[in-house]
Order: sequence, then structure tokens, then C-alpha cells
Amino acid sequence: MEYVELAAMNTEGKVGWEEIVDSRLDGKFDTQELNDMAALAYKCINRVPKKRPSMRDIVQVLSRIPKMRH
Repeated sequence: MEYVELAAMNTEGKVGWEEIVDSRLDGKFDTQELNDMAALAYKCINRVPKKRPSMRDIVQVLSRIPKMRH
């Protein structure tokens, strides 16, 4: 499945995250963090460029997501 298609899917935990999460994580990932990233990706691919987040907004969202623990 294409990553863009996954980003466009429901970001409320109903996505089969195992399709995009690195299998080496062995299912050990934070679903909320993944949902946050997917929601951001979804906003970034909006068909209307003016509705996409600015780089400043993107950096702010990313800075709130904890750094990788692996």
C-alpha cells in the first residue's frame, strides 16, 4: 500500500499500522505517536495548497512528538 494512501486513511487508530511500521520494532510502537504523524502527513497532502500546514507548523508538531527511543 502506498504511504500517501495510508496517510489519507482514518487516523483514529483504525489503520492497519503494521503495514507501514518497521517490522523490526516487533509491534512495539506508540499508536498515539503514529496517529499524530499520520494526521500531520494527511494535512501535508491536502489537494488545496493553501490548506497545507506551513513548515513552521510542521516543525512545531514534530517537536511535540517524543524522540525515537530505538
